[in-house]
Amino acid sequence: MSEDSKAADSKLTEHPSTAKNFSPLTINLDDIEVEAISEHGVPIVETPKKEEAPVHKEKTVEPKEVIEKQTVPKINPQEIEKIHEKLDVLIKGIGASAENATKLNQKFDEKIASEGHSQNLFSALHKELASYKDNMLLDIFHKPVIKDMIFIHDDLARMEKSLGELKKSLPEGSELVKSFENSVQNAHNMRAFVLEVLARLDVELMAETPRVLDKAFHKPLKTLPTQDQAQDGRIAETLNPGFTWKGRTFRAEEVVIFKFEIPK
Repeated sequence: MSEDSKAADSKLTEHPSTAKNFSPLTINLDDIEVEAISEHGVPIVETPKKEEAPVHKEKTVEPKEVIEKQTVPKINPQEIEKIHEKLDVLIKGIGASAENATKLNQKFDEKIASEGHSQNLFSALHKELASYKDNMLLDIFHKPVIKDMIFIHDDLARMEKSLGELKKSLPEGSELVKSFENSVQNAHNMRAFVLEVLARLDVELMAETPRVLDKAFHKPLKTLPTQDQAQDGRIAETLNPGFTWKGRTFRAEEVVIFKFEIPK
């Protein structure tokens, strides 16, 4: 023990009154580790270290060990047979469904063909009835009126042509020329009015026709002899124009045609 500690103990013994006032200090040396003592006699104390929790490392299992630990289920042959039977039934059901679908498609195609045939028959019947109606209207009501109107048109056209030719034979500047000019214009206006009435009845002048005889468009009224064989059957002159009714020929164009004659 050092001299300083001894002096401190002597002082405590000299003053008993002071020693009585202090309770003894108890120190548990199990919790304190003393590594060294300072030069003044005071020990250097280190606090206890906390113990670290142990780290549990997972054990890696090799693939072989996993395969060994897996249990292979037992296969029951009866269950396999039942599965096969169910698959067979399912396959037969699929085949039957496909066959039914094929039959249904065939019936559907037949139905469509039947309806298409019925539609064609209906369309043909409708066209026939419409044609019958048009022909009935034409024969009973329109035809007589249209014929008369066409005759009036032809007469006015011939009048207009004749008055025009007479006007050319008269001396210019005379009063007769002016009178003929007015007559020609009046005939032209009346012919235009007749064409307008015919148009209301669906009758129109025939469009430009071929210049070779075609009985679908032409009606030859006269023939003109020719020694040129290339002119045989060609249109020499148009006497009266043709007319159509709703696109059909009502009256063919009345014409004069060339007829080849062998020279004598």
